[in-house]
Amino acid sequence: MPFANNQRITRRRSSAGPTPPKRPLGNNSDSGSRQAQGPRPTFLTLRDHGKVFVADLPNLSDGQLAHISKEANEVLNSLAKRLSDLENEPNTSNPENDTLIKASTKRDVTLRFIKSIEEEQEHRKNNPALRDAASEDNISILAGAIRCGETRLIDHVFLMKRRPIIAIDGPAGSGKSTVTKLIAKKLKLLYLDTGAMYRALSWFLIKENIDYKKEKKLQNILKDISIVFKSNENSNQDVFINNYCVTEEIRSQAISSIVSQISSIKELRKFLVEEQRKIGESGGLVAEGRDIGTTVFPDAELKIFLTASIDERAKRRQSDKQSKDSQEIDLHTLKELIKKRDFEDSNREISPLKKANDAIEIITDGYSIHEVVDKIIDLYNDKIPKETQIQ
Repeated sequence: MPFANNQRITRRRSSAGPTPPKRPLGNNSDSGSRQAQGPRPTFLTLRDHGKVFVADLPNLSDGQLAHISKEANEVLNSLAKRLSDLENEPNTSNPENDTLIKASTKRDVTLRFIKSIEEEQEHRKNNPALRDAASEDNISILAGAIRCGETRLIDHVFLMKRRPIIAIDGPAGSGKSTVTKLIAKKLKLLYLDTGAMYRALSWFLIKENIDYKKEKKLQNILKDISIVFKSNENSNQDVFINNYCVTEEIRSQAISSIVSQISSIKELRKFLVEEQRKIGESGGLVAEGRDIGTTVFPDAELKIFLTASIDERAKRRQSDKQSKDSQEIDLHTLKELIKKRDFEDSNREISPLKKANDAIEIITDGYSIHEVVDKIIDLYNDKIPKETQIQ
């Protein structure tokens, strides 16, 4: 699979997950006192009293701190009950009893851990800038160690704010739709066709003879617009706008020639980006479009920029069974139309078509759809920890 020379090679993650960013150095008034206290405990004994979690507190997000604080307090309650039970048992009530000493030690360790979390939370309240310095990666790791007799076993637990998202961008005719559908099916992800949303809205504005250049009128119309996707009897996806199925209508050349112009309208784009983000709030999807990795889901775990030569894309469009109009246009005219669309998409003022800095560019000339799909799935498996993937 050929890649552009400026491709950002994504380093392979070890099973230990991503390395969290270091907190930026600054003139913290209490940094000296914090260092003077020595290293803070960064471990947590879990409910089974056999697993220890290691957490780099300064580099966890606020939400993750709250999560492990809750876990730690649940562990503390469990230990308190265990201690109470041990103290009431004749065989273990002796203060020198080994089982009682171990339970007491675990309780003390957990108390210190909770105190460390509270200190970190208080420190962030007093220093708002540090909240931004905490890791905002969607995947964070707490590494765990378990002892089984004399053997020490290692496992990992991943905390995610949401399920993974794959963002696939690229110009017209690059094969985004076909590839994205197959990836969604193979990885059991939701398929979000953002291009169909823009086409559906373009179809509606043209059909209703709405002057979309009048901002106020457009704002009022958008309030009553509903765009939804529904699976049909062939397990494909139909597009509905205000309960009317427009799956076939939106693939005409008439819509293709106007959609870039309409999608560059600020109010319309803002409306659809908000709708797309609502769909992706919980993750677990693969989305395709032209600004997915740069605007809609800039925090997507995997970003792909899919492209191909003008000749290749024109041939694909001509053989596209969904686009009946394209089949009737000669190859030279199709090439010119694609060039025009590329220029419009790349030069619009709002969310132009461009490759995200951390996207991997895949040039698909000479490769089958299935080869491209397999390549992207390999990248997904390499980048997304197995524990967080949808089974």
